[in-house]
Amino acid sequence: MSVEGIFAHWQPIYSERGIATFPVRLGEVKKPAVKNYLKIGKAASAAFAERFGEFNAFGFACERSKITILDVDTDDERVLADALDRHGHTQL
Repeated sequence: MSVEGIFAHWQPIYSERGIATFPVRLGEVKKPAVKNYLKIGKAASAAFAERFGEFNAFGFACERSKITILDVDTDDERVLADALDRHGHTQL
């Protein structure tokens, strides 16, 4: 019986949207669990999900995926709402 971690759960969801993810090791420092992680495609990402399915963290290359991260560091939900109105809403 295999255990499904966060990476295995979310990998196909991100892949459906054209985003290749990779497993990340958690510890004192977060570190990708695979080499060349910034160059992977969706097929490699799916293979990693089978091999590293129990991992509970993942990452993706923002530039390769054409994703912009909007980081809002406040408990004020109006700030987030304003930022989403200005920059667009997310599918994820």
